[in-house]
Amino acid sequence: MIALLAPFILKEKLERGLIPVLLLSLLGLLILVFPTLSEYSRSDLAGIGLALAGTFFLSVITLITRLLKADAATFVYYEMFIAVFCLLPFLKPSRLLDWRALVMAAVIGLVHTALGYILYYDGLGETKMQYAATLTYITPVTAVLTGYLFFREEISPYAIIGGVLIMANSIMVTLKK
Repeated sequence: MIALLAPFILKEKLERGLIPVLLLSLLGLLILVFPTLSEYSRSDLAGIGLALAGTFFLSVITLITRLLKADAATFVYYEMFIAVFCLLPFLKPSRLLDWRALVMAAVIGLVHTALGYILYYDGLGETKMQYAATLTYITPVTAVLTGYLFFREEISPYAIIGGVLIMANSIMVTLKK
């Protein structure tokens, strides 16, 4: 979505050579998830719809960071502040007394989320949005490998073929730049 919105919002020219790469990465993603397409329930489809909406809004936020030319740490500070404010109504008061839960929430919030976003937004300042967008397809490959390494999930031939397509396209984008 970033690659498609960037020409309209940021006036970045969509490079012709990048369109096949994006399409091949998308094909790789579809091949990767192909075996589970027939098993989706209504709630799965609702989850996919919400994930797509989240992806759209994350793309818009990412494009806004480029428009504002804001310092990544400052932008992430406000982003995290708003997220905490929005999530407070869902907090169980009993969890406030559990120091382990608070430490885990702080580590997840500060290290895994805030630091990750700061590095991401800083990196976006160094490259065209369209290149960065193609590299986000690595996330599902990472999810498959994490499932295999930590949870002993099987990797299907579809996941291997899709993952190879995604990684090959990511390498092509990286070498092209």
